[in-house]
Amino acid sequence: MMDNDKPLLLMLGDSLIDYGEWHRRLPGYRVISSGIPGERTEGLLNRLPLRLPAGTPDGIVIMSGTNDIVFGDLGFVDLLARIITLLRASCHNSEIVITSLLPYEIPGLIDVVHAANQQLTFICEEHGCHFFDLCSPFENSFDELFDFDGVHLSNLGYRLWASYLDEYLRKLLAKPVD
Repeated sequence: MMDNDKPLLLMLGDSLIDYGEWHRRLPGYRVISSGIPGERTEGLLNRLPLRLPAGTPDGIVIMSGTNDIVFGDLGFVDLLARIITLLRASCHNSEIVITSLLPYEIPGLIDVVHAANQQLTFICEEHGCHFFDLCSPFENSFDELFDFDGVHLSNLGYRLWASYLDEYLRKLLAKPVD
């Protein structure tokens, strides 16, 4: 398959996106990875709209909110709704996928993560985009998926994410056969 035949995928978020090596992990896609370490959801909102040299993406994957929730700011869900609205205006044919927050290994945070993921589900339903639950596979795995800080991912964590994301996107972005 030639590169131009591969779906164009825009990945937005923080260090979890930036450190993902998505070109290597998702070889079936042309990936534009736009993650900024330390960025909160408001920062992502402020850098939109993006100028994309490769054209309109087939899919947009957003993983944002980690830095917000770690610092106790739960207002990021409303900001994600605004991000979706902006992306819809400029990329109206793109499939938008919001990735759940992960079960970070920080004491006392899991209930907040679950509540935020519930809100993200509603935002996705309300705005006609897709909620990608990555929290459940992470909770059900016995592998060491996080690095020492309990937030960033190990190689196994990225491998699990890429595997589930690839499977999800193959179905979502499949072209109908004539």
